[in-house]
Amino acid sequence: MPKHWFYDSNFWAKFISTGFGVSSFIPYVPAAWGVILGGVLSLLINSWSLLFKFLVLIVITLIGIPAATKTEKILNKGKDPQAIVIDEVGGIIFSALFFNLYEPVYVFNRFIPLFLLIIAIYICFDSLEPFPIKRIEKLEGGWGIILDDLMAGVYTILSLTIILRIL
Repeated sequence: MPKHWFYDSNFWAKFISTGFGVSSFIPYVPAAWGVILGGVLSLLINSWSLLFKFLVLIVITLIGIPAATKTEKILNKGKDPQAIVIDEVGGIIFSALFFNLYEPVYVFNRFIPLFLLIIAIYICFDSLEPFPIKRIEKLEGGWGIILDDLMAGVYTILSLTIILRIL
């Protein structure tokens, strides 16, 4: 490691885009670790006002887009390399923005914490990539990397709102 590694912009781009190093330290199923990190951060900020939670999301998005763009070029592994997980972190935080994550929900004759339901729904939309997620993913660099996961968050919010109205 260079003497002044913290001045290296490549270090910071990789550190941020890999979910603050999570996908570098634990290289197996990196997207899952991004979702877990996003879930933990969402639980930590759950009691904050909507404004402050939204500011966290904006900061993650604003630093995530250029970091993901740079890391995609550095890694040179094609579009949206698996090591980049800041998009999952932002997607989960966005999905959880409007809900009390500690609220139990009655599903299939069982009470489960709402945040587990959010994560399950988000993973479905992130994996299936319904319209227009695939199209958004084709945007250049970090824009496509980050915004497609935020769109999965939109679908998660809409689905969860419908589910909670039914239940």
